[in-house]
Amino acid sequence: MEVDGARILIGPWLCKVRTKQNLHQLTEEQSQLMREILKDEWGTADRKPSEEEPGQLSEIP
Repeated sequence: MEVDGARILIGPWLCKVRTKQNLHQLTEEQSQLMREILKDEWGTADRKPSEEEPGQLSEIP
């Protein structure tokens, strides 16, 4: 995707946001924004992370 002349890779960004949501690390405002953007695909904020999901996120941007 091109935004303001810069190439943006949306897939990795969505992956990171989904992981943060699964670990309950998003603010309610951020979670609401994602619900509006993704509609039914976002799921509920009450979902618990599975045993396979990591507990920490990498600090690599």
